[in-house]
This record gives sequence, C-alpha cells and structure tokens, in this order.
Amino acid sequence: MNMNVIAPIVGGVAGTGLALGGSAIYKKVSGKPAGVPGSVAHIVTNEKLDNKAKAEVIKEQFVEGTKDTLKLGGAVVGTATAASLITGNSEKAANVFNKIKSSVGDALAKCSINGNNLKDIVKNTKVFQKFNSLPTPAKAGIAAGAALLALAAPIVALVSAQKAGYIEGKHEE
Repeated sequence: MNMNVIAPIVGGVAGTGLALGGSAIYKKVSGKPAGVPGSVAHIVTNEKLDNKAKAEVIKEQFVEGTKDTLKLGGAVVGTATAASLITGNSEKAANVFNKIKSSVGDALAKCSINGNNLKDIVKNTKVFQKFNSLPTPAKAGIAAGAALLALAAPIVALVSAQKAGYIEGKHEE
C-alpha cells in the first residue's frame, strides 16, 4: 500500500485516540464533560448519556450534518448554474461580470508583496491560467458559486454546531 495513503490514516486514528483519551482524563480530573456541548469529546464524557444514547446522538448529528452539507452544496450548484446560464444568455450580464473581474484585477494591482503586485502574482498561477481560459459563463458560475460558499459556509457551520448541542441535550437523562 502507498505510504501517502497510510500516513494520514495512521495520523487520524492516533489523533482521534489521543483526543478521546485526553477527554477521558479531563473528565476524571475535573468531573465535568470535556469539550463543548455537541462535540464528540463532550458526548463521550457526558454522564447523562448511556452508551446507547451516545451512539444515537453521534448518528443523529451525522445525519443532520449531512443534510446541512447537501443543502449548502445544492445552493452553491444552483447559484453557479444560474449565474452561468444568465451570463451565457445575456450580453449585459456578461459585460457586468467582465467589469467585476476587471475591478478585482485593478484592486489586486494596488496591493503588493515584496515589490510584486498581487495581480501579477495571481495571473502567473496555474489555477488562474486554467480559470482564465474557460468561457465567460463558466467563469461567472464558478465565481458565483465560490462567493456563495464563502459567505454561507460559516453560517451553516454555526447552525450545525447549534443543532449538535440540541441533539445531545435532548438525549440526556
């Protein structure tokens, strides 16, 4: 087996074991559950949950997290598709996108790192070169999807964390 595959697996298992072991030690020393409500460490060290309830909480959190992720993914894909279709079918929309792209380039040109402006640094990356070679509708779709993802992902993460705490709480004795 390839060592590039084995190393992350071993590291992940070891890290998880150390985290859960540390949580158990913290529980013994402090008498309080480790971590924040809804976290795996808190669930595992929560005396108000029996083993069956702990498994049920983790399962329910996984299902809810998956639903949230799929909803976010659907919104991102829908936004990207809409932006692509609109830009591909409207000359005005394509011009607006190109003006936005130009404005971003101008803003990047005003920033410099070690004497090189950011626009030139970005322009010379392979990712940008591949992105720039795409047709305008594809670029607009990718940009709109990435913008929605950047804005919505923190909100979805916050809501998911709140749901996780609620799920744990409702299973407590």
